[in-house]
Amino acid sequence: MASNASQLKIHRFHSAIEAAELFLSLGFLWEIVQLSAGPLNGVLKIRRSNEMICLSVRCNRSMLFHGGRNCAYVPFCLEMNHAFQHRVRGEPLIPCGLYGFHLNLSDVFFQTEAGAHFSIILIPRTRIQQLGALDPAGTLMDSISISNNVQLSQAMFQTWIQLVDNLLNEPASGGIDTDQWNALLLESFEPPGLDELSPLRSMTYRCGIVRDVVRWGIENNRQPISLDDLGRTIFASRSTISQSCREQVGIGPMALLKQIRLQQVQHALRHRDQRRVLACNTVQEVAHHFGFHSRNHFARDYRNLFGEAPRQTLARSAA
Repeated sequence: MASNASQLKIHRFHSAIEAAELFLSLGFLWEIVQLSAGPLNGVLKIRRSNEMICLSVRCNRSMLFHGGRNCAYVPFCLEMNHAFQHRVRGEPLIPCGLYGFHLNLSDVFFQTEAGAHFSIILIPRTRIQQLGALDPAGTLMDSISISNNVQLSQAMFQTWIQLVDNLLNEPASGGIDTDQWNALLLESFEPPGLDELSPLRSMTYRCGIVRDVVRWGIENNRQPISLDDLGRTIFASRSTISQSCREQVGIGPMALLKQIRLQQVQHALRHRDQRRVLACNTVQEVAHHFGFHSRNHFARDYRNLFGEAPRQTLARSAA
C-alpha cells in the first residue's frame, strides 16, 4: 500500500482576499469575489501526501473564483453537499459530477452558492501520465483530453465523497493511499463508474463578459467606475454587460465592481501591513485610496456588504 502519514492543516478565512492568499500558497493565482452580503466565514482544509493534495472549502457566502491553474497538477473537483446551483465556466453542475480536469485548460472560472462545500483532489500531471500508460484502452487520457466534467454513477460518486470525507475529517488518517486513488481514477472513467461524458464547451459569451468585468475591476481599482470605460475596454455594450452580469452572478455590473473595490478596502482595514504598503492609516484614507469619496455612501455600502462598519474592521485589526 503506497501511503504515508500527512498533517491535516485547517485555515479559516474571513474575506475573499484572504481566501485568495491561501490558494496562492498552493500555486493558484486566483481572484475571488464575495457576491452575497454578510460577514464571511470560510474554512479551507488541506492534506498533502505522496505529492498529492486533497483540500476542501466551506463558505457561508456566494463566491466567484477566477484565475490560472497550477500546471503541475490535474484537479478533480466535486461538490460535497449536492448543491447543483453552482456554475463552472457559466454552466450549472450536473448531478454526481466530477469536473475541472481537462488537460488543456489554463484557467478556472466558477461560482459557488452560499453554504458551499466543495473539494479538489490535486494529482501530479506526471502521475496522471503514468496512469495513462497503464490503461491499455486509453479511456482515462481520452476522457480528460476531451471533457471537463463527467457524470458518475451514484455508487462511484459516493465512493469519491466518502474517501475525501474520511481523509479530511479523520485527524489520525494515515495519509493518502495513492494505490486506492489510482484505482478509483481508472474505474471512474470507464463503465459502470462513468454514466455520461460531455465534451468541453467553450466558455459562454456572457460568462466571458463577467470574467472581463472582474479582471477590469481588479486592475482599475482606483479610477472612477464607468460602464462606458469598461465597455470600450472589453468591447461590449452597456446592455450586454448588464445582462451578462445579472444572468451569471445575479447582480448588475456597477454593484459587482463596487463589491470588488469594497473587499479591497476590507482587506486593507483588516491587515496593518497592507495599510503600510498603501501609506494609509485611517478608514477615510483607505476609502479615498480606492476611489470612495462620499463618507456616508461608503460606510453604508460597506456595512451592507460585510455586516459591520468599516471602523469596526479597523479596530479589530488594531487589537
